[in-house]
Amino acid sequence: GWDVGSDTRSPAVVFMQFSKDGQLRVLHPSIQETGPSITVLGRRVQAAIGNYFTGHDVLHYGDPSGANKSATDNLSPFDILRREFGYFVMPSTQNPAVRRESVASYMLTLTGEGHPGLQVDPREENLIQGFMGGYQRSGDEGLRPLKNAYSHRQDCIQYVCAKVGRHRGTMIGRTYDVEHRYAVNAHTGY
Repeated sequence: GWDVGSDTRSPAVVFMQFSKDGQLRVLHPSIQETGPSITVLGRRVQAAIGNYFTGHDVLHYGDPSGANKSATDNLSPFDILRREFGYFVMPSTQNPAVRRESVASYMLTLTGEGHPGLQVDPREENLIQGFMGGYQRSGDEGLRPLKNAYSHRQDCIQYVCAKVGRHRGTMIGRTYDVEHRYAVNAHTGY
């Protein structure tokens, strides 16, 4: 998942994988850059794929604003990633409610083997802290995330879940049973 929109000052990438029983695994390493350099981020992703994921098919989903063209060179971040690295990033949804609900559907689901629907590598402390309350909604904008140290990587997970969640029968558009609400934090939406 990519968070590389034109207004993102700290672009990020999170690697994820589906297990055979449908569990979505958030893998190590996640990558975040300070500064708007999409090329630097692309190089770091290229190195991570070479080091950790050689021989695996990699699909790329991301922030739909990453397809917006720049006024100076008429290229979008996705154009640069395609041209420089061969990454075809497919835009996900921009709707924050759909994105959060798609992640929650994995968190509230057990696989056929009885494992949680979403598992995060324990080395990914930033992501775990984000799920534990670091990722929050902005008070003045309702459903929009508060941009902080956790938001960009959390957004990456949301972009992937919203895009591929449709294919595994998510709960989007449904109301969760009240008995499951204890797992949803009012600040994060998870």
